[in-house]
Amino acid sequence: MCEGSGLSAEIFAEKVPRIENIGFYMERKTFPGGTFRNFDSYGHKVSSMTDEQKHLLCDPQTSGGLLVAVTPEGKASFLEIASKYGLQPEPFCRMKSKGEYTVEVL
Repeated sequence: MCEGSGLSAEIFAEKVPRIENIGFYMERKTFPGGTFRNFDSYGHKVSSMTDEQKHLLCDPQTSGGLLVAVTPEGKASFLEIASKYGLQPEPFCRMKSKGEYTVEVL
């Protein structure tokens, strides 16, 4: 999405939703192999991350189809529609002018 739009993304790592009990698996170092392959593929385009952030944000089980991009003007309308379906999405990222990194993890 970033590369196609010529923008960069800022991800607010603490706001990224986490699967319940993920700490159990993190403590046991239970990570899909694709996590490391994902990072090897695009890690050079991402600002520095902690190991925990890398394991969570590069997990292939959460890749594709889960992100929704909404313009600031469309945010209220989107949230209203989402709530009608029982969804309570919370923003954890914003797009900005192209920076040094394609994705900055804050």
